[in-house]
Amino acid sequence: EAVMRLLSHADGSGVCWRDKLHRFLFFLAHECSAEERLGYLDAALEINTGEIKVQSVDEDDQNDRVSTLANVQVATGLTRRDARSRLMMAFNTPFFPDILVCSQVMGEGVDLQRYCRHVIHHDLAWNPSDIEQRTGRIDRIGCKAEGKQPIKIYLPYIDGSADERQFQVMSDRERWFRIVMGQDEVAKLVS
Repeated sequence: EAVMRLLSHADGSGVCWRDKLHRFLFFLAHECSAEERLGYLDAALEINTGEIKVQSVDEDDQNDRVSTLANVQVATGLTRRDARSRLMMAFNTPFFPDILVCSQVMGEGVDLQRYCRHVIHHDLAWNPSDIEQRTGRIDRIGCKAEGKQPIKIYLPYIDGSADERQFQVMSDRERWFRIVMGQDEVAKLVS
């Protein structure tokens, strides 16, 4: 009964584990080559979740710490190419990692859309097309958000910092681009 409840429980985007597993198995069986299939299966087998220590539920006992899975992986320029490829494939499974922190090394030419609908840009760009390019890693045909809830994009910055100025410049450039390209007028005609 517990397994059935787990498989039927929907996440924040309205997708349950049963659907995730079904989509993933269908993808493996029908939408990728034998070589790609082996790559995805190898990536899933080699995922190392590690351990992190967190405070116990009992707040009175400061020394009582429990282990939990760390569903966070990092890919930077120092990460070997084969490891980055494995992380990308693992991220496109319904398993681990839940969070993939990437530097610019995975900003272009990488598909991360199968089970992701949130992007947090901690490194702002001066050019809005750079942000759009990075977001495009998950905003693709076959993405988790397709036909369901929208992709969420976060651009955090600290008020009064250089990041705020950079965010303002980038936002202004995006607005000007939409005006010059007529995107707002096209949207009015379509709706």
